[in-house]
Amino acid sequence: MPDGPSAVSFSRGAVWVSAEFGSRVVRIDPRRGVVVGSTPIGNRPEGLATGDGGVWVTVQASGEGHRGGRLVAVGADYGAAPASIDPASGPVLSVGGADPMYETLTSLREVGGAAGTQIVPNLAAALPLPTAGGTRYTFHLRPGIRYSDGRPLRAADFRRALARALELSQSENIMQPFGHLAGAAGCIGHRRCDLSRSVIVQGPATLTFRLPAPDPDFFYELMAIVPVPAGTPFRDVGTKAIPATGPYRIQSYVRSKLLTLVRNPYFHVWSAAARPDGYPDEIVYRTIKTQDAGFRNLLAGTADLLTASRQTPRLQDFATRHPLQVHLVPKQATEFVFLNVRRPPFDDIRVRHALNYAVDRKRVAALRGAAFAQPTCQIVPPTVSGYRRYCRYTAAPDASGDWKAPDLTRARGLIRASGTSGQSIVVWSPSDFRRESQYLVALLRRLGYRARMHSFPYWAAYEAALNKTPSAQAGFISWFGTSLAVDMLGTVGCDFQPNWMHFCDPRIDKRIARLGREEPTDPAGTAGRAAAIDREITNRAPWVPLITPRFVDLTSARVGNYQQSGGADLLDQLWVR
Repeated sequence: MPDGPSAVSFSRGAVWVSAEFGSRVVRIDPRRGVVVGSTPIGNRPEGLATGDGGVWVTVQASGEGHRGGRLVAVGADYGAAPASIDPASGPVLSVGGADPMYETLTSLREVGGAAGTQIVPNLAAALPLPTAGGTRYTFHLRPGIRYSDGRPLRAADFRRALARALELSQSENIMQPFGHLAGAAGCIGHRRCDLSRSVIVQGPATLTFRLPAPDPDFFYELMAIVPVPAGTPFRDVGTKAIPATGPYRIQSYVRSKLLTLVRNPYFHVWSAAARPDGYPDEIVYRTIKTQDAGFRNLLAGTADLLTASRQTPRLQDFATRHPLQVHLVPKQATEFVFLNVRRPPFDDIRVRHALNYAVDRKRVAALRGAAFAQPTCQIVPPTVSGYRRYCRYTAAPDASGDWKAPDLTRARGLIRASGTSGQSIVVWSPSDFRRESQYLVALLRRLGYRARMHSFPYWAAYEAALNKTPSAQAGFISWFGTSLAVDMLGTVGCDFQPNWMHFCDPRIDKRIARLGREEPTDPAGTAGRAAAIDREITNRAPWVPLITPRFVDLTSARVGNYQQSGGADLLDQLWVR
């Protein structure tokens, strides 16, 4: 159903379907396969239940009465804003929220929670089935879409956009998936840039991508290609905005000070799932000098959203006084300690289990700032559909999967049984994890090991040294950008580089490979298998998961409909009136 089925129920010989974006409930005769009734609903139906009394419908407010107003977002981190707002150079909104200006052929569903991991067609009318052995995809554009300057969207705009991105960008989001296309080498090398053999334009509304090999992540990777109209120069446009296809366009930009978005007069809703209309008439991002200044702006009513970056007494006070205006948002990330399973003492699974039982994850979270870290026992973060909370490494484990407290008694028993007490352990650490590393070294000494820290001043030096030193026993790692469970699970693959854990199980590799083929197009349908792999690897303990990093959003009293998906705010869906 094109307007978005959200629930299905069966009663009295009929199938009832809620059409979420059509604001109606439909009755289908399953014997004939035809619609025999349709009931309008004032709001968006979200769920159905049937019984002797009829059909019960749960709804979400449509928000029609909240359209309009000016949303002001402030943050000290906005000072790190990019020098360019050219979408070929990277995300314009590097801090704070999802991009409501530049649309792509495919996108994630624009909704909060796990439903926001679903891939949907955006500028494309549908997600095509691959042909030619999984190497060819033909897209048809939705009709009637225009840029914010009034020009129509055309198929050639995507080939032009990819050519520009290959010439201008060094981003892995472009180079890794598209750098091997026929003709891409000329673009990257600033020679003759001709993608006509790999991105075939067939009229104003059809284009075909020819890949050198099947790519199960292709629909995700397409989200990096933002179309640009004819005449867009093959150079970085800096602070001059490129026309947009989304509900907003950039009106003005002053680096490290101000970004103002206003409505795109040519936008219309072509897919409520991919790109619903925005609520505010204007969205303003303003840089502030200090986080405390942001609190003053919120309380004075001159700002609507503050993204806090550090734990302070003022933050704690605000959270105590205004708990409903505080939003703790997990990032698409996990921070953990890798354990080299080929080096003593971590070649003994009992020692790996012991360290997982012994570590006080709440204390580690407190070192980061309790609001900014959520203890975890597993590597897959809660932002993806393959996440199912699981924790065996806790005192009093139960079906909730929550971590409660360390179990030092069990940890010491495992170490005693392993006979490894007294061995040397070197914990590698970048400067960002100095306090966490000091805690871990102290814990290892309490457990009977001769532990010390090997620290590095910068991440780049740390990673380079790790990659050259396969004998490293243990070290701290942050893994960001996990949009699918397989992104994280795949890091323990036998052939994955860098696999600092040196964990290898061909049987698990086969399961991960299958997940990698299927999860990108069906994250919900593969969630159970992803969770099962996550549990098995957690039980094998090649690492010690510690925390899921969080960012903290604070909203003014007038803001409603707060949502986030995949660690990004859906700012255009906020109500400010």
